Amino acid sequence: MVGFLSVIGGLAWYYQSQGNLHDAYLWAWAFAIRYVESETTLRYVLERIAAPSISGVILSWGLLWYFGVRQVVGYSNHFG
Repeated sequence: MVGFLSVIGGLAWYYQSQGNLHDAYLWAWAFAIRYVESETTLRYVLERIAAPSISGVILSWGLLWYFGVRQVVGYSNHFG
């Protein structure tokens, strides 16, 4: 809890020092909460958040595996 509150406090201090605390509050809370519809369920929100994240993770892992295997094959051919 302390870690979460320290991050929120740090962000609030940063926005206040920049003179943007009111705008940050407006866009992060008031605007988002005002436009949440009754059809917006937890499942809908999680699907929208997870879909791009999961596809990005899958793509990243695929690239890492491709270049990793390619490196191992190249290394074994060079010294094999």
